[in-house]
Amino acid sequence: MVDYKVNNTITEVKAERRRELRSWIDFFVIVLTVLIIMTTIRVNVIYRVVVDGSSMTPTLHSGDYLIGFKVGEIARGDVIVCHSEYLKQEAISSQNGYQMAKLNADGEYLLIKRVVALPGDVITSVNGKIYIKYGGQGEFEPVEDDFVSLAEPILTTVVEPETYFVLGDNRKLGGSRDSREIGLIPFRDVKAVIPQYLIDARYSLSFLYKIL
Repeated sequence: MVDYKVNNTITEVKAERRRELRSWIDFFVIVLTVLIIMTTIRVNVIYRVVVDGSSMTPTLHSGDYLIGFKVGEIARGDVIVCHSEYLKQEAISSQNGYQMAKLNADGEYLLIKRVVALPGDVITSVNGKIYIKYGGQGEFEPVEDDFVSLAEPILTTVVEPETYFVLGDNRKLGGSRDSREIGLIPFRDVKAVIPQYLIDARYSLSFLYKIL
């Protein structure tokens, strides 16, 4: 005589084990998919940076964690992470250990600055006030912003194609090394764009910096 109760119990146990195995497989597939997506985003889309220095105060402070996007469209007023070949060569020739430490593993000297003038613009300053001839056309127009007026002047500069004129938000004397000293930043040297909404939300989003 066949004991159907015993057979049914064995069948249920095996079915339960298969369900558990499938659940674990589904879990690992989900985890692997999330990791692949995060890695893809990290490599191709997201750029992480920690602010070092005071050249962007009062907007950014040393030690701030920031997340931006690897280069796309760059607009006037955007904050960008960029490489300065001028400062790289200065660091290489310097005997100052701090300056040498500014060079990253890729041999880049990275800066965080604000884009003030775009290709084709003409920029200058008068009595600490910035003026731009947009697209090189018409008259110079004053630039209105919330930062301290320039303590160091801008010599009249034509912004060449595929380059940008950048300034730090710290406009006090000696507050920022930017296009007034290091020249225009070529598009090829721009590593990331940080939209204002990510700057505003940098503290609440700082956890993303550690997991992306």
